[in-house]
Amino acid sequence: MDSIFKSTSPKKGRPNRDDIDIIRCQVWVLELKRRHARTWREFESLVSKRLGESPNKNYTSRWNKYARGATTPGLGESAKKLTSIVESFSLGSEKIYWHPFWRALKNDPEVTRLDLFASYAMLPTRLSQAIFLDKPGPEFWRKPHDAINWHRLLSEGELIDRLGAAVLLAQDSILSQDVNLYLCALDLVENLSTQVPNDRLFERHWPGIVARLEFTSS
Repeated sequence: MDSIFKSTSPKKGRPNRDDIDIIRCQVWVLELKRRHARTWREFESLVSKRLGESPNKNYTSRWNKYARGATTPGLGESAKKLTSIVESFSLGSEKIYWHPFWRALKNDPEVTRLDLFASYAMLPTRLSQAIFLDKPGPEFWRKPHDAINWHRLLSEGELIDRLGAAVLLAQDSILSQDVNLYLCALDLVENLSTQVPNDRLFERHWPGIVARLEFTSS
């Protein structure tokens, strides 16, 4: 079974990030602004103070660049420190930046079943329970496709968590060569995509996300 993810080549001069890293950063920054400020100037002033930096530092340029997609904090230790500081005054924002949804979208060829298990475990309990066996073992821990609670994945919790579950299951279907799981994941993503216009996180960036998936029709 072929991959349902479109293959992409890294951009020249940008070996460590791609379009998904840019979208991840933009979704995070725009949500922070929505929560805390009416204008970018107000937002940048607030964030520089929260970070304990002098106003004469060039943070206006940095946050504008994040919002425009010109640069990102990356995925290293400095990014973890930044998102942790921001989390201290904007609860739940760190989860947006580090959500397993983004890694699943990249379709990392080095992802293993243990990586998938860890990613599923990062989902809210109600959603991970919809996927995990009641008594998981070292070899078998995910329910078969016809025992997964697809209705819960479609209707309960935040859209980023449900989309994360759907794309992880899609990636899982490729790794396990499970055609039935593939078809169910396809159906879930397409149904969830109809909810995007009403979701503040994704409505602006959904076209860029869909562009990375082979199996969506919208």
